[in-house]
Amino acid sequence: MARPSLFLLLLGARGALGQSAEVSPFDAMVADADCGSVTDTITLLQTGATTASAEITGSVAGASLAYLTDGYGTVMTYVDSPLSSPVTFDFSETAAWADADISYSGSPTALVAHVVYASDCSSSATVATWDAILNSYMSSDASTFGETEGGAPPIVSVTGSATVRGGGNYTVKFPAENAVLAYVRDQTGTVLYLEDMTGEDATSVRGAFVGAQPMEGKAFPAGTTALESCEATATTVSCSSTSIVPSYITSLESGYMVNVRKTDIVDKDGTYVVEPDGSLTCGTYSIYVKANAGDSDAVAFAFSSVLVVTADLPFYTYLQCGSNSTVYWSEVTTSDVTAWVAPSGYSQEVTIDHPACEGDYADGTNITVDGRDCRCDKGTLFCHAEDVGDYFRLSDEEAVGIALSVSVIVILLLLALIFLCLKKTAQNQELKTVLAANTANSADDRL
Repeated sequence: MARPSLFLLLLGARGALGQSAEVSPFDAMVADADCGSVTDTITLLQTGATTASAEITGSVAGASLAYLTDGYGTVMTYVDSPLSSPVTFDFSETAAWADADISYSGSPTALVAHVVYASDCSSSATVATWDAILNSYMSSDASTFGETEGGAPPIVSVTGSATVRGGGNYTVKFPAENAVLAYVRDQTGTVLYLEDMTGEDATSVRGAFVGAQPMEGKAFPAGTTALESCEATATTVSCSSTSIVPSYITSLESGYMVNVRKTDIVDKDGTYVVEPDGSLTCGTYSIYVKANAGDSDAVAFAFSSVLVVTADLPFYTYLQCGSNSTVYWSEVTTSDVTAWVAPSGYSQEVTIDHPACEGDYADGTNITVDGRDCRCDKGTLFCHAEDVGDYFRLSDEEAVGIALSVSVIVILLLLALIFLCLKKTAQNQELKTVLAANTANSADDRL
């Protein structure tokens, strides 16, 4: 596994190659701050997908400002006149970016906290984000798909009732004894929790991690439909996943329900496209399809998105609109379906990508396809290339390191070549000077 220290070293190398801070809507707020010195009085930790907290040793009194930057210095957010420690930062794409007409700089790979006082400003050490740590691991040889079976997977479950507008909480239990990395992510791959146990303090971190099992009260945001929890040891990666959709359905259908169809259904290329019919102004909405009215789970479920469903008629559609808790539902039969009409010049799009997993496989399941080690991840099949002799794989960080090394070597060679050319030119010039002097002396002798 690539260690965070290596990742941060390479991050610094990328910065040396010209990556600089981007414009931020918070630049004016921190313009007078002159932060540079790293201090051990500020301990920065990532606490959520887009949140972090800075623990400040000593008094926070007198601090006029605290702000968070990414690894390149882009200001991600700030807190005016923090009153207590820890200081909490939200580095998500808030409305401030759109209001300032500035493109969000994207999910950071590293974070630095800064605290400004009247007479000085201190900064925390650079901390790799969860996304960066997980990406580094997934691109390393430690995450070999063929060695993931055999370990007991972590178990994640929804705590209480999840709501479509507020999200909910979950409990996760990791086997933990020999873990080097543990994480939870949602259906989009967003990391909601991560514990890295590969640093110099791995033993103490792992001890605290084991003692914290099971971990309760972890939150997932609105819009989450599934949770995947994984634990990696030195040789295995074990994963399990759970759907939050049944909890959403229970919450939605416990309120007021009206048997009126508010959806349009179009038969397109053998699948059904389901969307709101336009009679309601929703803004945001929850939409799902069930095979039977009494089912506790859905054939398909989405937030503010069109559904593409493969199902047998009749089926049932459900729509919850905006802040209104009313759920409109209806049975859909053949007479309710509209045939899709292709626009002029339309041709069927063919997508070339990773194939889908053929079979009922849970996320993280390892299978063998055509003699190759493969893994199902979110319904998509990822396989190692066929053996073609001895080969090795490079992680992103290793590739950057090699590229830097090659660049330095090329620059040194160019400098050496320029030096040799200049030296040769100087020698030729000196020879011409000597010859000219000798010629002049010979002419004087003849006189």
